[in-house]
Amino acid sequence: FIFVVMFLTSFSSSTSLPPSSFYNSSNRGYPDMSAWALNYEIYEHGNLDYIGGTSASTPAVAGMFSLINDLRLQQQLPPLGFLNPALYTMLQTSCYNDILRGNNGDQPCCEGFTAQSGWDPMTGLGSPNFPALESFFMQSFPLRR
Repeated sequence: FIFVVMFLTSFSSSTSLPPSSFYNSSNRGYPDMSAWALNYEIYEHGNLDYIGGTSASTPAVAGMFSLINDLRLQQQLPPLGFLNPALYTMLQTSCYNDILRGNNGDQPCCEGFTAQSGWDPMTGLGSPNFPALESFFMQSFPLRR
């Protein structure tokens, strides 16, 4: 909630928001994070192909957290469980690559959003930095069984 308020407060009055019918205006901001979404190489039926979008980026991020869970279990630590609260406690760490440029204004419906420092409705908290995530969840988030 506070990240949505901070974003809206910092949004310049000269910059217009898309119509509120195009996003969740209930103060629950999303996305939580973003990830590379273009040109993932896959092999399908023996042929090289490329995929993209959330169909590629979501499993990539899920795979990162699966690897971290595996490492935690090897160290007798509990699995991560519900991640959202932890994702936002890591905001001031190097766990994210803050996306500072770009926009999604090529949508035919509206102007879209622009990336900015901190959380924004285009890239969330940023893209995950796997080595920093691993370190955070193995050292700063230990919670032994």
